[in-house]
Amino acid sequence: MTDAEDSTAKLKDEQTVKKKREEALPERLLRRVLEGMGSVVDRRLGRTVEPRSGLTTSKLIERMKR
Repeated sequence: MTDAEDSTAKLKDEQTVKKKREEALPERLLRRVLEGMGSVVDRRLGRTVEPRSGLTTSKLIERMKR
């Protein structure tokens, strides 16, 4: 592969990465808005969110015994 082909390949890669970022931005923005609205609703209803790391080995064993 020559230097010209290598630089052309890099340019195409950069363009595809930029295009993916532009497409992903609205999805990330919408997801963040919906998560924020969900957390507001949860707080209003008095629900609390357990931490994601809350499923420890002991809790997993208790759930399996049920």
